[in-house]
Amino acid sequence: GCRNVADNANSCDDGNVCNGLESCVSGVCQSGTPLTCDDGNLCTDDSCDARLGCVTTNNTVTCDDADPCTENDACSGGLCAGTFIGGCQNCTLDSECDDANACNGAEICSGGTCQSGTAPNCDDGNVCTDNECDGSGSCLANNDTDSIIRARYRNGFETPEPI
Repeated sequence: GCRNVADNANSCDDGNVCNGLESCVSGVCQSGTPLTCDDGNLCTDDSCDARLGCVTTNNTVTCDDADPCTENDACSGGLCAGTFIGGCQNCTLDSECDDANACNGAEICSGGTCQSGTAPNCDDGNVCTDNECDGSGSCLANNDTDSIIRARYRNGFETPEPI
């Protein structure tokens, strides 16, 4: 009669690429090492199609884009992104926060976001002057005729006098 002898040198294919490259072992087609389809991206769902192999599909799960200037982070198009928080500036150094206006104080970077500085106190305590910052951080005290008029009516005196 007929006799079948195992030939481990032959290749075999079960038609499923997900279970790896098959080989003959003791006359039987054995699966190889299964494919690892995890792409490490939280914003994709990974699977294996028997014919195509690894397949990634974008999802819309919540995520954290690690940007302190965004909120409501969610996956879209395979990427994690959030909605920009108005006025927020992402930073790593204080110098990245400088708005070039010394009159509102020196801005600093704290926790990845720019924080407002402390404006200089330009109030000289004299109601007869308008006090303002000149743009470079220096304070100016200008005669204030409106304050003088208000002070005269409020106090009933002719003082303070313009300087």
